[in-house]
Amino acid sequence: MAKITPTIRQEKLARNLVTNLKERRWDTLKDLLIDSGYSKLVASQSAKTIIQNKGVQESLAKLGFNGTAAKAVVSEILLTGDEGNRLKAADMIFKVQGTYAPDKSVVLHGDIVKLIEKLEQENE
Repeated sequence: MAKITPTIRQEKLARNLVTNLKERRWDTLKDLLIDSGYSKLVASQSAKTIIQNKGVQESLAKLGFNGTAAKAVVSEILLTGDEGNRLKAADMIFKVQGTYAPDKSVVLHGDIVKLIEKLEQENE
């Protein structure tokens, strides 16, 4: 598989995202894209697509934003956080690992569906 080489704008966007989160500025994604050199039009129409781009993701991974780092943070919170944050961390772990019990569902067969439709028509 070919190595991804992020563009200068993608690298700048990744740095801006990390800085924004560290400083808790909570700038909009559109603002971060514009600050990184993207046009206003592109920033307003393609923000999510740009963030999901492999070059941006590669740059974020180089800055420590990857699954391993995120799991380490969740593990730390699970072990040392207050009760509310520990519960949120446990919830995240259950979701990632898919260990929640499956939702209950009912499968209706064609004959049963027809019977229900018939009963609904009779009650109209």
